[in-house]
Amino acid sequence: MEEQLRSYSIPYRLVGAVRFYDRTEIKDIICYFRLILNPADDLAFVRIINVPTRGIGKTTVDHILTVASQRKITAVDAAREVARERLVHSGACNKINQFLNLFESLRAEAPSVKVSDLYLSILDKTGYAQRLKDENTTEAQGRIDNLEELQNAIQQFEKERGEEANLTTFLEQ
Repeated sequence: MEEQLRSYSIPYRLVGAVRFYDRTEIKDIICYFRLILNPADDLAFVRIINVPTRGIGKTTVDHILTVASQRKITAVDAAREVARERLVHSGACNKINQFLNLFESLRAEAPSVKVSDLYLSILDKTGYAQRLKDENTTEAQGRIDNLEELQNAIQQFEKERGEEANLTTFLEQ
């Protein structure tokens, strides 16, 4: 219902719940989309570098952001330099490189696939959905249901927009 109200630009107020696009799992996937589309989106980078958990800690992320600020480069570029120059311990460098490889593979895939296929690829390659399934809790199942609803929204968007259905127009909507 919320999606329909949004699609018709009808104002609404949600009482006693969190808006769909404000839910953690939805924000995470949207940030993957945002970073794929714009590698200079440092806020998206910070949100997803360790989502799902990859063992990249706050200290490492802070170091990446410091390098980005000092060198006046994006967080993605700073992560590359931190790993290449081994400015953090080797375990963190390996984890940063794994994230960057994942990010680059998703970014390379994005121009040639539908948004719904990119969405599924993000869930698969990151292990996001599998981690939720492994939790095997009521809360995790609710998050999985929300991710399925996001997939439905993406498919509806593709159906309505046809040839115009790309990542940029999805994020603009």
